[in-house]
Amino acid sequence: MRFQTTCSEFNKPETKRGNKPISRNCRLAGIRGFFKHLVRNDPEHAEQYHKVLSIPSKKTRYATAAYLEPEDVQLLLRQPDRRTVLGRHNHALLLFMYNTGPALAKLCPFKYVTYS
Repeated sequence: MRFQTTCSEFNKPETKRGNKPISRNCRLAGIRGFFKHLVRNDPEHAEQYHKVLSIPSKKTRYATAAYLEPEDVQLLLRQPDRRTVLGRHNHALLLFMYNTGPALAKLCPFKYVTYS
């Protein structure tokens, strides 16, 4: 495996798909683990592996975590009209989201269904 090939393949997701530097750093961590293993088990190519290990991480800014104050959560939970089926559904969904903190992708399968 050539160093240039490794670098070009490594940078493809950033250049072609527009991935962020933080995902690059995660991929780099995985690649570093693999190449550290190669250095230990294939010492005759260690110089080539060290070139890959020398690829620097990109500096990134982490987004500040946003959260709601307890009063804000209570205000949100009082909004659905729990006298209706849809209101109870929305209240349950809000409680689920608050208590478990799921990603949006995890919530997409939940749909409003009526049973007769």
